[in-house]
Amino acid sequence: MTEIKINDLNQVFNHQNVLKNINLEFKNKAIYGLLGNNGVGKSTLMNLMTERILPTSGYISINGHNIHNNDVALQQMYLLNEDDMYSPSLKVRQIFNLTNEIYGNFNFKFAKLLSKKFDLNLSLKFGKLSTGYRTICKIIVAFCVPVKYVLLDEPTLGLDANHRNLFYEALINTYSHNPRTFIISSHLINEISKLLNYVIFINNGKIILNNSIEIIMKNSFAITGSKDDVKQYTRNLNVIGKRNLGKLSTFYVYDHINNQTKSFNIKIEKMNLQRLLICLSNIGKEG
Repeated sequence: MTEIKINDLNQVFNHQNVLKNINLEFKNKAIYGLLGNNGVGKSTLMNLMTERILPTSGYISINGHNIHNNDVALQQMYLLNEDDMYSPSLKVRQIFNLTNEIYGNFNFKFAKLLSKKFDLNLSLKFGKLSTGYRTICKIIVAFCVPVKYVLLDEPTLGLDANHRNLFYEALINTYSHNPRTFIISSHLINEISKLLNYVIFINNGKIILNNSIEIIMKNSFAITGSKDDVKQYTRNLNVIGKRNLGKLSTFYVYDHINNQTKSFNIKIEKMNLQRLLICLSNIGKEG
């Protein structure tokens, strides 16, 4: 069942159309990757979904109800982003208590477990935490609030490799015990790709890819060989990028292909998600 629906959404800042006629549906109990380069509108879309800003036109609904001035609908969503919403003087445990007062049913048990795993001191004031530990504090809050939709905008900001791994483990843990919708924006595409059910890719304010990760990866290939063989093999395929290295050429393809390569001296490999999105970002820029 579709829970969140975005309808004909446009957002204009300083005469620039940041988001252009966005139409999306977010299924219940799934993990989405909201991906794209800097400045393409990912953060803007998340702010619109939680009504931190208002759209120029279009609307967003939950179960058919417009979220505008709808506290019941907005109470079902939580957004983590780079903004620090807490007073620097609040201790971490006070932030947990405050969140419980606002949302109710805060999962203190899981918050305590995560604090221990991340080595977060509950007695420290938020303003005394490093950038990484401020992010960790906000991650724990996001994982422990009783909402149906958790929006995570660059949730690994300032985290080292070990803490990022703990974040991924915690996400899998909380999703398996309490399935709900997660929407994640991140530049660490290959790291998060294994967590995703669906991918939405924004470029220049438009949705250019929106599908399940399974279907996307099933149709993403890197084909390498002599330029003539590769060009001949891909002549009827959707080639989205090319790379030449000496006598070898690699064509990146997003399409359904067969593996009938006997007549060609080529190698077919799977293309990772990051390479796919780089190619899609650069379509029309070659030369």
